Amino acid sequence: MDVELAPLVRAASLACGLLLGSAVLAQSTWHVRGSDAAVSIAGEVRVRLRGPRPSPVTLPAGHYDVHFGADAAGKPLSLSFAVPEQAAVAVAVSAANAVGARAIPLDSDGWTETRGGGGSKPSWVARCTGPAEASSYRVVATCSGGGASSVCGVAARWLDDKQHYRFVWDRGAGELRLERQFGPGVIVLARGPAPATDLDPHTLALQVDGFRLRATFDDAVVLQAFDGAFPRGSFGTWSAGDAVTWHDLAIEPPAAPRASSALVRDQSRASYHAATELAPGHFHVLELCLDRPHALVPRTRNGQELALLQRPAAPQVLLGDWRNSLGQSTVGQVMREGVIGSELYWPELRVFGQVVLVRALLVSPDGEAVVGATPAVPLAF
Repeated sequence: MDVELAPLVRAASLACGLLLGSAVLAQSTWHVRGSDAAVSIAGEVRVRLRGPRPSPVTLPAGHYDVHFGADAAGKPLSLSFAVPEQAAVAVAVSAANAVGARAIPLDSDGWTETRGGGGSKPSWVARCTGPAEASSYRVVATCSGGGASSVCGVAARWLDDKQHYRFVWDRGAGELRLERQFGPGVIVLARGPAPATDLDPHTLALQVDGFRLRATFDDAVVLQAFDGAFPRGSFGTWSAGDAVTWHDLAIEPPAAPRASSALVRDQSRASYHAATELAPGHFHVLELCLDRPHALVPRTRNGQELALLQRPAAPQVLLGDWRNSLGQSTVGQVMREGVIGSELYWPELRVFGQVVLVRALLVSPDGEAVVGATPAVPLAF
């Protein structure tokens, strides 16, 4: 019997080896460099990284969305791109300190609780705090639990139960809504699909800055609207139906959108992805550069250079692809919602490896001035 089973065991072992080998080949390696804010990578799996230089992570191949938390310089724009097998992914935003958030203890004094509904209408409860004259801010709250009938969210510019904005997650309807309560009626300013219901903690944020209203779900901007009905008011939480658990609430300054970059390297090619706050009509030019104009200089234990004693220089340009010669769409117009996409190619046969920084110069619509640049990401080829 053992002799008869031996070929089957060997075949099973070989099959397992092939499966494990293919699983290893399907992985991609991610490096993230940026600010003190969190970075959420969502695709076949979800990963949340924090810190300017988190450890690299290995993820399956597939399509991914990358969302960035707000920091002291603003909120980097989200990215979306495909990652092939065995790819190396570099994601970058400009360095910045942590956002100046003020945590509001949920069990502290100063909260005002308001209840409503009942009868034919669902019962709801709102808990608000903060000065009534507060105008521009970002209210951020994290909650978990609840049930199929749960509707939970955050309120901003709360004057009373008939005058306020709120951003809610309606689990029963499977949607996110940005609402304005005005008198007895509710006006839906914007709505969109909600993620699948689960019991994990999720973060909802509503930014009110002048007439601009912007709602984010787990750092992804999901709804936006312009409305000037309420110029100021306090902030807090709003919920109806099955109760949820509120974990924390914070108030932050408004976060202006800012640029982000990613480079997906696959053997002899790389795709560059960036998002900017610029409107369509601007131009982008892919640029390769070094982070110093000279070779590396040995340093002493205390970090001083042995002879030159000079600081590393700003990035030095090697090549700006003004002729669109490095690949595909390395020169072009900024697309809708500030998106930039380019392809880089290089010969497969090479003797020495090279490392450069890749970024995009941003040019005014008339082509006369460079108005900025995207964060640089490293490329080794």
